[in-house]
Amino acid sequence: MEYNSTYNMGYSNEDLEILSWSGLQESVEYCGFIEQRAILNNRTFDEEDDFVKNRITAIMYGADLDEYDE
Repeated sequence: MEYNSTYNMGYSNEDLEILSWSGLQESVEYCGFIEQRAILNNRTFDEEDDFVKNRITAIMYGADLDEYDE
């Protein structure tokens, strides 16, 4: 987060948390993360999983993050 702030990269704390799960989608911990987010965001597990994976892709490849905010 400090690097993000120092270089004014514009990522939210949520974006950074989501990005931190990149490459861990097959882990038990990731499933727990998605379950908690799904409850918090009133989504199904699959909806939240898709949302998070789309955010990871957008952040990693520089896509317009707003396009993934649904």
